[in-house]
Amino acid sequence: MFNRFCFYILPQIQHNIQCLTLDPWSMTSVLSIGNYPKLHKLTLINLKVEMANSIFCTNSSFVSIFQHQISNLVIMINGTSGYQYRWCLCSCIFAQISMKFKNLTHFQFDLINNCIYALVLAGLPSECYSSSIVHLNLKVKTFNDCLWLLNGHLSQLHTLVVHVEHIHNTSKIINNK
Repeated sequence: MFNRFCFYILPQIQHNIQCLTLDPWSMTSVLSIGNYPKLHKLTLINLKVEMANSIFCTNSSFVSIFQHQISNLVIMINGTSGYQYRWCLCSCIFAQISMKFKNLTHFQFDLINNCIYALVLAGLPSECYSSSIVHLNLKVKTFNDCLWLLNGHLSQLHTLVVHVEHIHNTSKIINNK
């Protein structure tokens, strides 16, 4: 059934597709089948950290094909507890997507299903933030990471949905004047 969809149906409708939601099992098949000139929204679900790293942090054909086309990107990393280096990979993946996908206006970076990794953004170079993003949804490690996002790095941002894992003594003082 899936092969029939990929080889007979997709080629007939590929020029009209504007949005795709794919899991790791179907992603390679569906994306390699055709050309999607109208595709602007892509949702990738149930990605493992290592697979997301392979897709976005290398010179993958996926990035070269879609980096100027996608304006709405949802990445859902499905992780379990494990190695500490993975949270570092998540931050790297976020940075690479932000740098490479210059036309992104909506970006959701979800860490789901007991994923213990949260983004550590404070200290990332300023070029890691796309100035075109207007809607951002993500999970960060500390309140400092949230403040880092709001420190002028995202000049067009009007909607920020953020889950802060730890709020404790911050390195910044907020003055309400």
